[in-house]
Amino acid sequence: MMSMSKMSPRAKRSTILWSLGSLVLLVILVWPWLFGETPVDFEKDGERLLRQEIARYEELRRADDWEALYEMTDPWERNRVKLGYYLKMHPKGIMKVISLDLKDLAIDARNKKARVRYELTAEIRPDGLPPEYRRNLRVEKKEDLRQVQPFEQFWVFRDNHWYFQMEKELVTGFSSQGKPIRALTR
Repeated sequence: MMSMSKMSPRAKRSTILWSLGSLVLLVILVWPWLFGETPVDFEKDGERLLRQEIARYEELRRADDWEALYEMTDPWERNRVKLGYYLKMHPKGIMKVISLDLKDLAIDARNKKARVRYELTAEIRPDGLPPEYRRNLRVEKKEDLRQVQPFEQFWVFRDNHWYFQMEKELVTGFSSQGKPIRALTR
């Protein structure tokens, strides 16, 4: 290869332009991997990614880690419901999740949403209840503290990630009877 000092001015310009063009092309091709995420093929990977998030959700529910669960919620809803309110509505230590069995998974590919149905087996922890509830709690047998119930959840796919949606009451600030939720109005 010839050194730049022995090249004609026209050849130097051409070499510099060629080098710059190659560099720009390389940056354009590598940019998504260096500074962002590559788009997910929703049709191919959407369900697999949702199942991964559901497994993570179950793990965090078992661990009673509501701060991490908050980070899994829809970012749009996180803008409306701040962490402090979310934690107030989901205090730690009240319920121990024993199992969260996936029963049904329905994905709406056009709207990038999903409905997930589980069977939740959980145990109420009297020592985690506030004193005003604890003193009114009457339990004949320890088995009475265990509950099995259906549980439905909605998920939305945004920015290459699945997020679960909060209960409508948290987002709107009103109970299903239309009364303001006190924790959200303070």
